Amino acid sequence: MIALFRLARRLSEAERQAFLRGLALMVTVLVMGVALLGLSGWFVTAAAAAGIAGVIGFDFFRPSAGVRFLALGRAMARYGERLLTHDATLRALAGMRSAVYAGITRLPHEVQSRLRGAEALNRITSDIDALDGLMLRLVLPLSAAVAGLAAGTLAIWFLVTPAAALAVALIYALGGNAGSGGHRPHRPAPGRRRRGRAAGAARRGADLMRNRADLAVAGALDRLTGVALDAVTAEETARNRLDDIERQSSSALALTVGTAAAAALYLGGSAAEAGLISPARAAIGFSSRWRWPKVWARCAGVWRNGAGCRAPRCGFWR
Repeated sequence: MIALFRLARRLSEAERQAFLRGLALMVTVLVMGVALLGLSGWFVTAAAAAGIAGVIGFDFFRPSAGVRFLALGRAMARYGERLLTHDATLRALAGMRSAVYAGITRLPHEVQSRLRGAEALNRITSDIDALDGLMLRLVLPLSAAVAGLAAGTLAIWFLVTPAAALAVALIYALGGNAGSGGHRPHRPAPGRRRRGRAAGAARRGADLMRNRADLAVAGALDRLTGVALDAVTAEETARNRLDDIERQSSSALALTVGTAAAAALYLGGSAAEAGLISPARAAIGFSSRWRWPKVWARCAGVWRNGAGCRAPRCGFWR
């Protein structure tokens, strides 16, 4: 992870302003999604309370305009965020390719000779191409998730009650930790482990089929067939493990959502019953937290699958 974040810092330095603008739009998307649900919950509850109380002059137009503004603004911010972050990532990777090839030219001749083969070139190219997920699926989403969750907690703190904000944030923090699937940082991510074993099984199977006649003559066909079957079994085991983690994470997230809903409803309802806030404001904490599970699910997916990228295996561009 340290090597990945070093590379992320190098990539961000190349296109700092573009990445910052994309991150700001990503946070805006999350905040507007939470605000949309919170405003919708407030609007529905306030309209119902006004109808029960017989209030004729309730303003339906400004909350409706706010809901439409948030819905359209979130779509526009999402488009701008995708445009900025992908463009910045591609330009940063182009600069890194130039830096890598420039670094190769400064290496000793014997080292350059080892990098002229097809395997070394494919490895270098795949390592650089894999870094597109470093910013797009790891650094930027996690940064935006932290900022968005902090903004949502502050909104509930001031609009509902501090107790509701702290309770919901604590529940989601514990639930997000459980939703990570028990992955340990010093072990390979389950998704990356499954992809590696799938590639190994495919490689062994292709070699077996291509050299079947030669292996039969040498008497090694049965032994290498067993090795290929073992690779397929290992890939199936890794896939089943990943499926188990997905089910456990989904169950943990569902339990977290229900617990947070109960806590927000109880604390907000208690404050409304005590006359501290209105019932419509109490509904903000209950309705806005429905957006938070998607953020936690994204974080847990990044943690489980290793963000779809890996640390480079060549060190000449560091």
